[in-house]
Amino acid sequence: MGPRLQRVPAAPFAIAGGSVERARFARELHDGAVQSLIAVEMQVDVLRRQSVSQSGGLTKRIGRIQGLLREEVLKLRELMHR
Repeated sequence: MGPRLQRVPAAPFAIAGGSVERARFARELHDGAVQSLIAVEMQVDVLRRQSVSQSGGLTKRIGRIQGLLREEVLKLRELMHR
């Protein structure tokens, strides 16, 4: 008879594959959505600074939008590192 084949559980390979997929997904989020949100947040910051001399109400609204963008970036970063 030939050599005995030993059965290797598939779970370690599945875990490794999932880990690779998570890393790829995190890279795509970082290179795509996160970078876009940061670019928008920076543009909003420029508008906020320019609006200070024009209208206080507008400055506050822009500041709130900027805060929301910043929160979403932080949430995405946290998601990427899970």
